[in-house]
Amino acid sequence: MKPHFALAFTALLIATAPWAIAAEQAARYQIMMTAPAQAGSTNPLFEEPCTWPILREKIDGYKYYGRELMMPPRRRLDAQAFARFTTQANFVVGVEFGHIFLPPQDRPTEPWQHWLAEAVAEIQPIFDAGGRVDTVHIDGPIRRLLGFGGGGEAAQTALPYDEAVDQFVRFWIALEQKYPGIRIGYLVNFPNWDYTADYPGLVGHFTDKTGKYFHDILADFHKRLTDAGGTLSFVEVDCPYWYYSAKQTLAKDAPLDNPGKIRALERWCDARGIRLHMIVNEACLSPTEQDVPPERFAAETKKFSDHTMVYVQALKDDGITPDVFVIQSWYGVPKPHIPETQVGTMTHAAAQIAAKIRECFGQSGE
Repeated sequence: MKPHFALAFTALLIATAPWAIAAEQAARYQIMMTAPAQAGSTNPLFEEPCTWPILREKIDGYKYYGRELMMPPRRRLDAQAFARFTTQANFVVGVEFGHIFLPPQDRPTEPWQHWLAEAVAEIQPIFDAGGRVDTVHIDGPIRRLLGFGGGGEAAQTALPYDEAVDQFVRFWIALEQKYPGIRIGYLVNFPNWDYTADYPGLVGHFTDKTGKYFHDILADFHKRLTDAGGTLSFVEVDCPYWYYSAKQTLAKDAPLDNPGKIRALERWCDARGIRLHMIVNEACLSPTEQDVPPERFAAETKKFSDHTMVYVQALKDDGITPDVFVIQSWYGVPKPHIPETQVGTMTHAAAQIAAKIRECFGQSGE
């Protein structure tokens, strides 16, 4: 064996050793953040000079809520400042889009055309400001089209299942054509679905109401989308730590195995080259609560940080390896967003959580 071939062969053995593959896989992830617009305007995050330089270096991207561009002027996302900041930081930029509802019946357009116009209104201003949007995170589309928007209780105008999926596929492909290279994913509220008969959800009411398991909806949608020439780039799991750690359904009619449920979804994604995103957070103070005593506000803020870090450790211990971690709050805390040096801010919490992700999963990066 020639010396150079021996060295190459040895290097190959090292690179393909199980521990080396595991280390490489562990480091091949990204971290994104989404600050709670419900807790106040996010614009201070994107002002100069940057008040969160440490966190900025620890994360790979930022996901904004598309409806932030529709808010009243004093709270509306400043597209110019956002585009400038995220470009300079070289961030992956995502938008959470959840406005998948049927248009009024007097509209001349088909539903998919209505959603496309809504999505463009939440994306195009960033491009027009000189920035870019890399990923679109579509929140709960099929259950909304089956009549269960919001928390699943309010009556919604609905479509028959096959028509709902068809319209959604047409919207998805049109959005890909509008923005070539953009990556689009399906954001699912996991506790509200039974994944399969073996993996119920803590609540599971979307399955109860639709008669369908999420696995079957996802597989059917993926096939129809792929057959039509579209791409499901990722599945994003919404499951705060309180839900993840539950051991029994709320109805107390079945045991829960949330780690197993997410691992099953991860296997499905891996087999198809689809990324798995995990939103890491904790259920805490509602943004609608008023006159919250300072001690409770502080306790809820601390719970968000502490429990999310416990969550990250649990994902590691349970053998779940997301491709993307999204540090996100849609609660009333953490508040305010900056500065990162102040205990209790979103950036301070996110810096702690990002450090915990790196501790558990190695250094991030492609």
